[in-house]
Amino acid sequence: MRYIIQYLEPGPHLAHIAPREAAHRLHRALAALPIEGVLLGWSLSPALVASCAREAQEAGAALYLWHPLLTAQGAPPEWPSWRAIGPTGQPAPAYRNLPEFTFLCPNHPEARAFVIERLQKALQEGPFAGAFLDRIRWPSPTGNDHAHWACFCPFCQRQAAQNGLDLSLIQRILCTRPLSAALRAIYRGEEGPLGEWARWREEVISDLVRGAAEMLHREKKRVGLDVWSPALAPLVGQALGALAPSADWVKVMTYLRAWGPAGLPYEVAHWARQMAEEGEEGEALSALSRLLGLPLPPTLNAFTEGFAPHAFAIEAERACAFAGHAPVWVGLDLVEIPGICHIDEPTVRAALRAVRQTGIAGIVLSWDLWHIPLERLDWLKE
Repeated sequence: MRYIIQYLEPGPHLAHIAPREAAHRLHRALAALPIEGVLLGWSLSPALVASCAREAQEAGAALYLWHPLLTAQGAPPEWPSWRAIGPTGQPAPAYRNLPEFTFLCPNHPEARAFVIERLQKALQEGPFAGAFLDRIRWPSPTGNDHAHWACFCPFCQRQAAQNGLDLSLIQRILCTRPLSAALRAIYRGEEGPLGEWARWREEVISDLVRGAAEMLHREKKRVGLDVWSPALAPLVGQALGALAPSADWVKVMTYLRAWGPAGLPYEVAHWARQMAEEGEEGEALSALSRLLGLPLPPTLNAFTEGFAPHAFAIEAERACAFAGHAPVWVGLDLVEIPGICHIDEPTVRAALRAVRQTGIAGIVLSWDLWHIPLERLDWLKE
């Protein structure tokens, strides 16, 4: 099995990590497994970047900048006016109010110019072979009623109108229709306004990624994409078939245990609860399982225990089918973060056995080596 690893996602803890300490942990991981790529977090100090770059170079692993494209990270003071706007006219809420989950509008011309220029500058400041683009999506709508649907700013209104789409009509529908019904219509790409809006959202995201990838390729840099698992991707405007041609490789976030954005348990549980409010829990789970094409936990309370390893292989096969010629890597959530993620050895081994018969290129150890107990790397050696 081939491996790539993510490392040093920004957060308050970085202030307490010495470059030597970061390098030592990475060295141990590179010695334990045949890791061929290191995806290094954004906004790191030059000393941290240099220490990790040396370790990657000595191990023959390519170093990528892990970069959150559509977020407010490092944006100028006027960035609040660039935020993605929900159907009520208020900014779409950010997960835990974190800047890295505060989404900018990809149709806002100043925001779009900023995110491309920020990416280009960040690459020029470090010894990176390429960029791994994260947050290439709209906000997820599953965690609230309708406030996360986006975007309805004047620039989106204008751009959608040029494509024959009336966003004011979409706003009225979203504000009056139950969330679960809107989710189903958009997920399926049904005929009618919501289906047209779903396709438009995918086109906007694909166009932004295409522009970023073209810039990166002009700079002779390779492009990796961080995309949602196929069962969830339609909800955030990601069409893997349209995104993959821009990339040298893609990673799908098929997180079996993560209780947070992009994690299968977190996202599907919120949707399931919305459906259960309209009827019997068992019927809601059965209907959602059929819609997603995935085995779901038997009850809403069981979602915190995560998804069965078989789901890992199902999503890997779908991703390979959608991605065409782009190599597909699957993200395995190995981190230990209380309240967010815990995974055990039998689950990891079962997931790897299930995925071996698919056409994936390898596994991305996710989503941050700093939070992965190093003994878990031994689970992967066989």
